[in-house]
Amino acid sequence: MTLLLTLFLAVSSPNPEWIGKAPASANRIVSLAPNLTELVFELGEGSRIVGVTRFDNYPPAVLKLPKVGGFINPNLEAIVAAKPDVVLATPNSGGKTQAETLARLGIPVLSIPAQQWTHLSPAIKTLATLLKCPQRGQALVADLKAQETTLAKRFSHLPVKRAMIAIGLKPLVSAGPKSFIDRFLPLIGLRNVVTKGGPYPILNTEAVISLKPELVLDLSMATDRVSETYWKNFPQKDGFRIQQSRNDALLRLGPRLFKALQELGDLIHAEKAP
Repeated sequence: MTLLLTLFLAVSSPNPEWIGKAPASANRIVSLAPNLTELVFELGEGSRIVGVTRFDNYPPAVLKLPKVGGFINPNLEAIVAAKPDVVLATPNSGGKTQAETLARLGIPVLSIPAQQWTHLSPAIKTLATLLKCPQRGQALVADLKAQETTLAKRFSHLPVKRAMIAIGLKPLVSAGPKSFIDRFLPLIGLRNVVTKGGPYPILNTEAVISLKPELVLDLSMATDRVSETYWKNFPQKDGFRIQQSRNDALLRLGPRLFKALQELGDLIHAEKAP
């Protein structure tokens, strides 16, 4: 559940924002967002990262990096000790105060929106500009757009399934309209039955039953045992299929997303996909 906090608490902001004075160089970076960490590595500049959150787990090189706390509760002492030129973060409801504290300490924070599909290309371009590798940024944007197009074609001929996406179990939090997960469901032949309540509404049992999903996709990152127990005790579950995935790339607006979606689509549609 903690892994999803940046999604739940994200505050929409259209543009990257410097909190503090932009540095002359960005040779030492602390990243407070796993998706931004992955993008920096994908741009070939992972060696600049000197600190990450305890939730960063990809690529494998980050496992050896110093940990500086969580998304919204980073350890300021650990960040200062890493001597970064810049801290990367995404907007969230608790992070502004922390960022302002870092700025007062002389450590600028670059807040990069990365919660919706429309944020992904600007996030890559912002990072590529910061890292002085604009051509690699352009190539990555083009590659991801090509992956999106290929993915849409892969499942376009299949019947669309009515789906509910669970990203938290206690309480039951779903992916609703305006969440980036909702945006990607049509790419893999799914239609979200949750059409109101904001990006991440909390649903009760009666609401789920009334929505009549064919498929409940459990992306909560709960252990197999916790997930199986939860859905085993869920009332009237016989009306829909339950599919669990613990691939955290599905919850990060980063470079692995489309490959993760293809694997998920193949799993959901079984032998019907080409």
